[in-house]
Amino acid sequence: WSITDRLRGRAPHKILVPGPPAGGEGSVVPVVLRIEGFRFLFYSNEGHHREPVHIHVLRGRDEAKFWLLPEPSLAYNDGFNAQTLNQIQRLVELHRDDLERAWHEHFA
Repeated sequence: WSITDRLRGRAPHKILVPGPPAGGEGSVVPVVLRIEGFRFLFYSNEGHHREPVHIHVLRGRDEAKFWLLPEPSLAYNDGFNAQTLNQIQRLVELHRDDLERAWHEHFA
């Protein structure tokens, strides 16, 4: 298995999100890490040269996005409070190398 599997200790989990309202196909969303109630993922339509390497972090209806390079930094936040963002930041920093490898494996 890939680094994604090693991060979670099992086979990759992918979910399908609905496509655009016009009825287009959905996007595969690889969940690369689940820890402390958070899901770390990226959207398959964001890779390659569209955006720099980053990770989305979700819990419930809250979502944040972190750039991974050059150093992890918050790109946006929708719902998390400051204390939770600090917790997520520490997790992103701790797992950054693995998250970055998972990104490159998926978008290779």
